[in-house]
Amino acid sequence: MLSWRLPCMSGPLSDDEDEDLRREEEARREEQEWMTGIKEECDRLEREAKEERRREEELALGFDAELELPHVEISLLEVSP
Repeated sequence: MLSWRLPCMSGPLSDDEDEDLRREEEARREEQEWMTGIKEECDRLEREAKEERRREEELALGFDAELELPHVEISLLEVSP
């Protein structure tokens, strides 16, 4: 806890000043936790989106493969009357 003033200030902090510093420190910590939570959520959503795109690409590739027809050669025979 920061309960002493900087050398250029005189004496220890008053109870009110000490409480203000504690509240500010708590607010900074809560803000940091909040920002960390937001970043973690963004990272999670980004990973999920990448995974979804990968699955869609795999499905599209599999679907295209099913649509491919086997190679068939057709030859026209000349039929003489």
